[in-house]
Amino acid sequence: MMEKILISGGSGLVGQALTQHLTQQGHEVAWLSRSQQKGQKTFLWDVKNQEIAPEALAWASHIIHLAGAGVADKRWTPAYKKEILDSRVQATRLLVKGLKQYPNAVKKVVSASAMGIYGTFHQEEWVEEESPAGKDFLAKVTQEWENEVQQLQSLGIPEVRMRISIVLAKEGGALPTLMLPVRFGLASAIGKGSQYMSWIHIKDLCRLFSWALLESDIQGALNAASPQPETNADFMKTLAKVMRKPFFLPSVPSWVLHLAMGEKAIIATSGVRLSVNRLTSKGVTFVHPDLATALESLLKE
Repeated sequence: MMEKILISGGSGLVGQALTQHLTQQGHEVAWLSRSQQKGQKTFLWDVKNQEIAPEALAWASHIIHLAGAGVADKRWTPAYKKEILDSRVQATRLLVKGLKQYPNAVKKVVSASAMGIYGTFHQEEWVEEESPAGKDFLAKVTQEWENEVQQLQSLGIPEVRMRISIVLAKEGGALPTLMLPVRFGLASAIGKGSQYMSWIHIKDLCRLFSWALLESDIQGALNAASPQPETNADFMKTLAKVMRKPFFLPSVPSWVLHLAMGEKAIIATSGVRLSVNRLTSKGVTFVHPDLATALESLLKE
């Protein structure tokens, strides 16, 4: 059955991949955007002024909500930290406000969230969806973001919060940045190298969004990650091996990254070992469950 799926943040890495994936499945996809997008059905919204085209919500049968300023895009100045928070909270608040006018039109909303909700100081323990939230900046941002999404429950609209791990894609995200030093023979671990990197191949992420939106009755928080997270050292060793490059340098000290990146360096020097037991217990499988085959598939493209 063809569905009408509205995506906020559709022009981003995940949004574009999802648009292609859902279109190939036979669904009609439109974007919520600040401006008309060439070659893409678009409805307008203005988050800053809290305005949204009412026909967008009347049109949609399902919504995927991805909008938010990129956490790794800029240095975390006080102004940009405010933008990271406001872009998520205000966009979600606008969506909920609009849906109050059409509470019966939309069957389900799947919203992006992030593994950052658990905080950044985990060691080797597996982190489940019920694990407590962290107390650092990203954890607080993600909690406020999810709190806004959960307002949909009062409208009787099922919602899923996808706590996304590191997305591996050749077109953007973390992978091209990680590949850069490896390409020049400078592969090394970051910090202690023992911090876990939970990750997911972008095609598995698209399949997961589609499943959560259209094929299941699941609701609430979901860890979106491969079942096989790797330590940072093992991740970089595998990446070097797949790229046929050496891995022999000493690790990059955490203080060097903090000097170069400021507070944002915590993204690279800490990690979370996400459990996906909730997904696998529902029968979810992964096309790229292990890192080596995931990287090989991306680098062959």
